[in-house]
Amino acid sequence: DDIPEAASTTQIPGNMNLVLILDNSGSMYTESVSFGGSTVSRAVALQSSVAALLTSLAGSADGSTYRVHLVEYNTDSASLGTYTITGGNLASANAAIAAINGMAQPFGNDQYTNYEAGYQQALQWVNSGDALTEADVTGTLVNEVLFISDGDPNRWNDPDMGQPGGPDPDGSGGGSSDYALNQVTGADGSNEVTALGAWADNVRAIGLNVNPDQDDRL
Repeated sequence: DDIPEAASTTQIPGNMNLVLILDNSGSMYTESVSFGGSTVSRAVALQSSVAALLTSLAGSADGSTYRVHLVEYNTDSASLGTYTITGGNLASANAAIAAINGMAQPFGNDQYTNYEAGYQQALQWVNSGDALTEADVTGTLVNEVLFISDGDPNRWNDPDMGQPGGPDPDGSGGGSSDYALNQVTGADGSNEVTALGAWADNVRAIGLNVNPDQDDRL
């Protein structure tokens, strides 16, 4: 599915841990997409959509609490921080939006696509104990992971994050997308998607202007 341009507040849970794993590879800046009635880079479309989502959280029912963790990935990955957004307080989304808008174009060896790095960075936060728990909120708490990419993976971690010498991005053998994807889904002994799914109520992948084959990999 293509990235949405807006979020409906009727679909937002009352309280939520939300992990956003965001593609910041080179093609996000060099390829364009039709968005909001104009043609913009994929990076601008991503930033605008995520900002709209965060604003929707801040504009939801008063007293709702959202713990949002942001991850960017390209050849490797990085945390963009963890933010608490409060329903009914639009200003509470400002810091997270600033972090999204601060994402910068990668160059050289940093501009590849490493799904595994993004998922492992997200898992590191999930396992840190920083997420909201039922004791922190009033009402139901939902855990959501949203992974967004504009194309196939061509790098992976070997060793993985948390292992001696890791994380070390690898692209041996030409960076085969199938091989890279298999590293995320358990070929190397660790299935990051399953591990996140054990914590999250939903792990969703969104393709940004991808073809059918790429969408299937997502």
